[in-house]
Amino acid sequence: MPNLECGGLPPLYSRQLAAGRPQQAAGVRAVPRHRTPKAFLAVALVAMSASAQTTADDIIKREFATTQAYDTLSYLTDNIGPRLSGSANAAAAVRWATDTFKKWGIEVTNEKVMVPHWVRGAEYGRLVSHHNQQIVLTALGGSVATPAKGITAEVVEV
Repeated sequence: MPNLECGGLPPLYSRQLAAGRPQQAAGVRAVPRHRTPKAFLAVALVAMSASAQTTADDIIKREFATTQAYDTLSYLTDNIGPRLSGSANAAAAVRWATDTFKKWGIEVTNEKVMVPHWVRGAEYGRLVSHHNQQIVLTALGGSVATPAKGITAEVVEV
């Protein structure tokens, strides 16, 4: 018996092949791996591509007919606001999305994840000459802390 490919076949048919009984089941025919028609593969790929395009077109048509996508985005931006990873707003957005998906009949599972969360500390700067002139500054998000003693360095004008 030639080597038969049975990946992706219905479970009953796979068991039949494994038992050495390659009977036709549910309209599926075993084809020796080395004889798999290339034309069949090409037709399958074209059909899958057309199906994906049809699905995308259906989604686009539905969204143009309703305002659900816009309403969802509007709620997130207007009612929850910025959702920086690890923030209270990010957690609120997850809770809201979970509840909303459940209302829509979509099965939802939330998983616990570890998310880095940067907290802005106190920021200050001053020129040590010119009467200790204060400088307005802000730290970049995720930057490391300045040592407790501070830093004294030359000013670089940009």
